[in-house]
Amino acid sequence: MPLFDHFQQMQAQHAMTTAMGTATQAIGTINKQMGTKQVMQTLQQFQKESMHMEMAEEALDDAFADEEVDQESDVIVDRVMAEIGLEQQTAVRSWCENSC
Repeated sequence: MPLFDHFQQMQAQHAMTTAMGTATQAIGTINKQMGTKQVMQTLQQFQKESMHMEMAEEALDDAFADEEVDQESDVIVDRVMAEIGLEQQTAVRSWCENSC
């Protein structure tokens, strides 16, 4: 049995070597067709655009995450709602006094 195992191992190594050779040829063909310089330029442009996107995202996050502004806005909204509530109560009272 050990001889059979050794034979199977040799066949597996041969299959792997053949596959690696085919993959190397395919990669070589792709490199010739694509042009390394163009690929590098495209990658650099992508990297620049990604950096711009990250900076814009951080700026938007900072703009919307300012808690002081949120608290100030809440105070203003509460004041306006309180004024509207008072005006509605006054209008209801005067309507009741006139209608009832």
